[in-house]
Amino acid sequence: IVNDGPTQVICTTLYKTKVTSKSIAFILIFNNTKRCVDNILISTFLEISNFYRLEMEQTVIVKENECTWEFDPEFPGLKYKLIIDSTKINNHGLSLGSVELLPGGELPLHHHSPQEIYIIRKGIGLLLSKTETKEVFPETSIYIPKNEKHGLRNIGDDNLLIYWIFPTDCWDDVKYLYGD
Repeated sequence: IVNDGPTQVICTTLYKTKVTSKSIAFILIFNNTKRCVDNILISTFLEISNFYRLEMEQTVIVKENECTWEFDPEFPGLKYKLIIDSTKINNHGLSLGSVELLPGGELPLHHHSPQEIYIIRKGIGLLLSKTETKEVFPETSIYIPKNEKHGLRNIGDDNLLIYWIFPTDCWDDVKYLYGD
C-alpha cells in the first residue's frame, strides 16, 4: 500500500492460477473516499512482473528418458511425453513434447489456435490434411499454421517418433478440436 496524500495505491499479486500457471495481479487506486478511481496501472505492473519472472527463469536440462510416457484410451497406438512443459519445469513461452505412433497408429485430423512445429525423429509417416497427404521422414521439420487441420499416420514398419513445439507455456494451454 502506498499512501500519497488523498490517493492510495494498493498493489497485490493474489495467487498463481492452477489453470494457466500465471499470476493474477491487481492494482487499485483509491481516492480519499475509499472508492476505486482507476486501475490503469495494471498493464504496466504486469509488464514489470513479467520482466522479473523472466529474469528468474533458469536454463533447465531435461533428460527425455526420464520423462514418463502418457496414454489416452481414445487413441490406441499413440503415446506421448511432456518434455519442456510448465506443468513439469519452470519455462515460459515454449513447450516441447514427443509423440510415438505404433505401425498403423494415427493422430486424427485436428486443429488448434496456436501454430505448431513437428520434427520427425524416427519412422515414416503421412502428414494428413483436409485436402492432401504428404510423406514424412526422419530429419523432416514441418511448420503448421494456426487452425490448420492436420494429423499423422504411421505407414512404416517401425514406430513413428516426432517432437512437437508450441508457443505456449504448456501442452494443457492447447485446445485440440477434432472433426470438421
